[in-house]
Amino acid sequence: MVGARPVSRDVPYEKFSFRYVEPVEVVEAIARTRTDARGTDGIPVSSLRDCLIVILPVLLHIFDCSLQTGVFPTAWKSALVRPVPKIGLPRAAADFRPISLLCAASKVFERIVYLQIREYVDRNGLMDMYQSGFRRGHSTQTALLRAMDNVRAAVDVGHVTLLVAVDLSKAFDMVDFDVLIDRLGALGWSGMACEWTRSYLSGRTQRVVRDDGTVSAVPRSLSSPCVRR
Repeated sequence: MVGARPVSRDVPYEKFSFRYVEPVEVVEAIARTRTDARGTDGIPVSSLRDCLIVILPVLLHIFDCSLQTGVFPTAWKSALVRPVPKIGLPRAAADFRPISLLCAASKVFERIVYLQIREYVDRNGLMDMYQSGFRRGHSTQTALLRAMDNVRAAVDVGHVTLLVAVDLSKAFDMVDFDVLIDRLGALGWSGMACEWTRSYLSGRTQRVVRDDGTVSAVPRSLSSPCVRR
């Protein structure tokens, strides 16, 4: 991240702040959470869905307190890691993908926060027009189609095309949180929104689930979140 291009702090649009969560947002977030994987609390999303009419006020209170105080619940930062094979007959550690299972309530909360951020980004046109990853209506396919179309256009006018491909699969693990928070502030994030983001990213721990179902006793601290489900 050293030498990264600075971002102007002259924000021409409104500041971003997390707003209070509406009940319908919680209902929709739970409905759209497909996985029933259990985190450290052992509670699947289906259980939240079954008793939502009773626990909805409690969830709203927790979510709002978190967003308005800038503190992400510590209990929701602990994950269970299950090594999932990448190939049919794994033989080495590199043949596994670590999937981190978090508490179901935290996944619901994450979706609500994501939708608030996306709403702000879309409204202010902050998404690069060529961004395809993690963007609604875009995918690897749209990125490839754009690249192929550009190559065809270059061939039609007799130009030579050079393609440089960079593997960024490990880029997230290299993100400097201080630099990220600074960039968010430059893009219009309020101080409280920045504090919540810092709290969300920091202080995470994980324990590994072994093949026999036992869990490692000592949680391991993480410098950055890993793949989550």
